Amino acid sequence: MAPGLWGGFSTHLYLAPEAIVVPMSSTVSVAAASLFNVMANGVDWALDLGGARYGMSVAILGPGPRGLASVIAAGAAGAGPIAVTGLASDRERLDLALRLGADHALDVSDRPVTEAVVEALGQPPDIVIDCTPGSLSSVTDAIRLAARKGTVVLAGLKGSKGLAPVPVDLICAKQLTIRGAVSRSLRSMEQAIALIESGRWPFEDFASHSYPLADADRAVRALMSADKPVHARIEPTA
Repeated sequence: MAPGLWGGFSTHLYLAPEAIVVPMSSTVSVAAASLFNVMANGVDWALDLGGARYGMSVAILGPGPRGLASVIAAGAAGAGPIAVTGLASDRERLDLALRLGADHALDVSDRPVTEAVVEALGQPPDIVIDCTPGSLSSVTDAIRLAARKGTVVLAGLKGSKGLAPVPVDLICAKQLTIRGAVSRSLRSMEQAIALIESGRWPFEDFASHSYPLADADRAVRALMSADKPVHARIEPTA
């Protein structure tokens, strides 16, 4: 559609007349500002869908950017304790999760997720957020983990053939609430920007890698590699 400048690794972006522009303080660094999208997901998933509030225990399955954003959002609401799970290859992200406010960062490479989380928290979590893409077992783990009358947020997409085994009787017995997540709202974006502007968290560590526009393909390939960065941004003027 003309004029054709709808983003997509461009130096300029066309804003349609009906576009909603959300302001952000000019004192925020480009690195921190680049996290507005993932932070909005974290706010949406932990607060709006998960209902996190003071004193609620939270388990986040997967230490990807949106899992880490969920740590910040849940912590900002006063929720806790917060546990994040990952694999041995996620050690850098798990360490970052602790700096972002998680109480426990658990390597579950060689032990059952449910066992590790309940042992760390001392109880089944009130909220479980599945941020693990492609994994079907994490759906079952989330349901088995959640406390009675707890909430499970399914945010890690599994692909077109992602039919996960779901223990229906357990959902009924626990009276669980299951919420699906795929995007973010304007309100969550505004809240996310407020969190970024607060400067309370080490966003510079979170926004780990920067690439110039000429290396946009390298940025995408890096995110698909085995040693992928925590977060990658493209700075057209870099």
